[in-house]
Amino acid sequence: MNNNQTLGPQYVNRGFQQGEGRPPPYASAPKMHNVPPSICPQYTPQYTPKTINTHHTVTPGLPHPVPEQKVRLYGSGSVLQSYSSDSQTWKPVCADDWNDNFGRATCKKMGYSSGSYVRSSQINPGSLASEGYLKLSSFDPQSPLQRQLTGSPYCSAQAVSLQCIDCGVSIAAPWSRIVGGDIAVSGAWPWQVSLHARGQHLCGGSIISPEWILTAAHCVETLSGPSQWTVYAGYLALTQMDFATGNSVGHIISHEKYDKQTSDNDIALMKLSTPLTMSNTVRPVCLPNVGVNLTPQREAWISGWGSIRSGGSSSGNLRQAQITMYTRETCNASLVYNELLTASMICAGTLAGGVDSCQGDSGGPMVAKEGSVWWLVGDTSWGIGCALRNKPGVYGNVTHFLPWIYEQMQKN
Repeated sequence: MNNNQTLGPQYVNRGFQQGEGRPPPYASAPKMHNVPPSICPQYTPQYTPKTINTHHTVTPGLPHPVPEQKVRLYGSGSVLQSYSSDSQTWKPVCADDWNDNFGRATCKKMGYSSGSYVRSSQINPGSLASEGYLKLSSFDPQSPLQRQLTGSPYCSAQAVSLQCIDCGVSIAAPWSRIVGGDIAVSGAWPWQVSLHARGQHLCGGSIISPEWILTAAHCVETLSGPSQWTVYAGYLALTQMDFATGNSVGHIISHEKYDKQTSDNDIALMKLSTPLTMSNTVRPVCLPNVGVNLTPQREAWISGWGSIRSGGSSSGNLRQAQITMYTRETCNASLVYNELLTASMICAGTLAGGVDSCQGDSGGPMVAKEGSVWWLVGDTSWGIGCALRNKPGVYGNVTHFLPWIYEQMQKN
């Protein structure tokens, strides 16, 4: 995190600590990669910014593609929806004849382990049921759920609310609003992990299940071998990790459309060799269901061990800061990022400067609270300078990546 505003605008990689220990291969990395407000070492890569490729967005007037993800959870109430090919719309699944066995099998199909399942319950879907429901006609846990669902205008038991994992719970609410960030307390951000390679902290990450860590693609661009990485969860100080074993990584999946020149699709997943043991200080953050109210102009929080000032060394302690999420129009304004942000990105911080993520925070979480839980809104990606005026941090848009995330969890 960073509150330094003395440097002129420059592209800086926020994924790695500055100095002798920084791996040389990253000297050609993309734009500076953000870190939470008081966490930000940085350096200037050797390339000129290019026009962002926006070909991943839907072109007006063309048919919308059929979603690859045929089952999803919607809103803060986690309403189970399935995609109806007949109407080409998402419809809530009726709770008639539904039970935990069906819920557990569905969560497993989404990519969660059977051991993480919490419950199925009933919920009023409200306007989501305006076009009817999909109703369970039969159920074979070995077959895709949507094959067992048929359209129905009526449901006596309301819709299915599905909780696949106990997530987004913090035992220590953030309390400080100090400009530039402050030191986090134990249990405040239990999903935050430190990713080590070559014996040092290089990036942050977020626990999304006992087996899976979400981080930034640029973190693993060069160090792509799973055996090169160790994940540390549940710690506040980097010195604590010097005497800890950590968790080994069994598999790394970087987004196949990641563009190192523009930082488009800057997201990656790590699958651990052995699942994490959950506790008050080690637990997952919730993936942001489509429809969760995470609109711009609301408050969010970032955390990490990145540099506390532009060009400085990393923080020895986990730090946190409160920031504001901005609309894409604001982010792409000529005085801010001048159309550099794509649909896979969100910008957040303070336009006045003084609070931002920085080098060393890359891949770490940006979270917002809606309802009673914390949702993972973004992963720390890039920015210009650290905490500069009109240069908020840029984060991977996790909601945009939901189909990709679940697809990887399902097949790996």
